[in-house]
Amino acid sequence: MKAMAAMAAMTGAQQPLPAASAALHSVVAAQANAMPGGGYSVADPPVYIDAYHDPIKGADTRGILEFDLSLIGGASTLTYIQFRARTSTSSQSSGAYTLLNLYAYAGNGTAEAADAIETALLIATTGTYDTSGNGISTFNFNVNTIKSLLGNVPYLGLLALPSSDFTSGKILLTASPPPNFAPELDVVYVPEPSGACAAAAVVVAEALLKRRPRSGVGKLP
Repeated sequence: MKAMAAMAAMTGAQQPLPAASAALHSVVAAQANAMPGGGYSVADPPVYIDAYHDPIKGADTRGILEFDLSLIGGASTLTYIQFRARTSTSSQSSGAYTLLNLYAYAGNGTAEAADAIETALLIATTGTYDTSGNGISTFNFNVNTIKSLLGNVPYLGLLALPSSDFTSGKILLTASPPPNFAPELDVVYVPEPSGACAAAAVVVAEALLKRRPRSGVGKLP
């Protein structure tokens, strides 16, 4: 009976922990600018990312953000995920305020020119911008899509593009002074058992297997 109780205690140590929540801030925030000869150059914008496309002038700028999910144990622990950011827009055409598209990709913790063309997976889009610049847009992501995209890659990358030409969409990067708001990835996740708990469970199991029977119990005649 004691052995069974010990085994039950061991099993209990491996049960999933209660769900937790976290607000993650970007470890990469950059703007990619199209170069005349092709390709993109990457720079660190000080205050905001400006996603803009003007085919007449040849202007093409894109926003790059990456978040480190290893802080919560990786994408496999996720049960909920959304992105929030303060956005604003300006347009050369009256009333042509359009959508900001977000594309998700597996990042590496560094802003690179190749990130500017990661448009295979459209993960979310805003509604109409708050043109006053005071609105916080919310993008809800599909958890299973993010898990499938990243696998064991810890960095979630987001590429921001305007959905139409001649429209500039900005994402504010700084949280100071208030009421400014830095881009934020809000997640709910289930932490995995710590390595120490798992190791302890193995030790208990080995001890139970090695325990000798007492007073002839279990011995062959």
